[in-house]
Amino acid sequence: MTDSKPSLLLRSLHTLAGGLQWVGLGRADLDPDRLMAEATKKSGLSDFGPEPWSEPFQQLALSYDADPLLGPIGRGAVRSSLIGLLTNRLEITEEARKEPSLRTDPIPRPVFVLGMARSGTTWMYNLLAQDPGARPLQTWEAVRPIPSPRPESYETDPRIEVVNRGLKGLDKLVPAMRAIHPIRARGPEECLPLLWNSLMTPFYRGRVEPYREWLAQRPTEEFDRSYEFYRLQLQILQRYVRREHWILKSPAHLYSVDSLIHAFPDAVVVQTHRDPTAVLPSWCSLTATMDQIFYPKVDPKEVGQRTMRILKGCLDRNRRARQTLPAGRIIDVGYNNLIADPRSTVEHIYRTSGIPYTEAIDRAVRDLIDRDQKSERPKHRYSPEDFGMTRTQIENELGDYLHDFGHLCGHSPRST
Repeated sequence: MTDSKPSLLLRSLHTLAGGLQWVGLGRADLDPDRLMAEATKKSGLSDFGPEPWSEPFQQLALSYDADPLLGPIGRGAVRSSLIGLLTNRLEITEEARKEPSLRTDPIPRPVFVLGMARSGTTWMYNLLAQDPGARPLQTWEAVRPIPSPRPESYETDPRIEVVNRGLKGLDKLVPAMRAIHPIRARGPEECLPLLWNSLMTPFYRGRVEPYREWLAQRPTEEFDRSYEFYRLQLQILQRYVRREHWILKSPAHLYSVDSLIHAFPDAVVVQTHRDPTAVLPSWCSLTATMDQIFYPKVDPKEVGQRTMRILKGCLDRNRRARQTLPAGRIIDVGYNNLIADPRSTVEHIYRTSGIPYTEAIDRAVRDLIDRDQKSERPKHRYSPEDFGMTRTQIENELGDYLHDFGHLCGHSPRST
């Protein structure tokens, strides 16, 4: 059974906010035009950057606005998030206008980790981030990429404390996140916030099914252009703080790996694989825990159905994209091998991609493995049945993936 239940604080806030909304108070406005006007007023800027952004944003905001189960706390959180990403777009576009050379600044051989959520992507990312020549993305700069970080204030930037306060608030509201996916303001974190700013990803919080259905119909060219905006954000972030190569991670890249490689032709792409009958309930547990903020009542079965749709969509698109790529273009890593021998897995990635695997890298990787083995983390418990699924149903839905990668992901078919 999953052990994630809403905290007393969060339940109290939902009750209070629901009472205020019942008497006509506290309903956050999610009208897309008014959200854009608010971001423009807040920033003093008006150029949101190149398309696609306007239709994706309209679709996203309207999907949230039409969700009848989105609670008042959730609507407020969504409103703040949408204004934040719009403000980021305005500031990113203005920075590129002031410094046009940013768009041509090279990003040599970035390393991307992608794979199903809960398939070892975070552990793989943290291992590769130990390379002294790697530039991992930190949480605080992913949330607020403007202004460009400076080396003299990289450890003391005021944005760090702002993000820290937000994470402390999240910890109070949803303490179960500590066991599932702990986040630190100054720790390496996935680049999903940069993709949120690009507005073409299915990995937004909550249900937003109309948006995801719309997104699934968009042509590849629109994803290519959205990744140009993603690339621009990295160019801004590396303006003053750079190393030999970026190391970045997000399961969301599964959805558009062809557009990722189009934007970064020399990228090293590492894809992790794990038995989806273990991945899916774990991902559902993470989703259900985060949903506690947005919805006064979370339906585990709906979470299971929604997460399955997202995962299947990602894996189907990834499969089609990989069929167009040269053999060996993506380095595949099995979860069981990664857990059993992480050091050899890292060395294999370096040897395969042609990047020198030095003694300094090896020493840093060994140190991280040693620290991890000594650490104790709360247990994260889950099962398919918690979310209205069975192992057989998952196997049937994701049969194409298991056909291609069952040998890597440690899947043992159930005997009949």
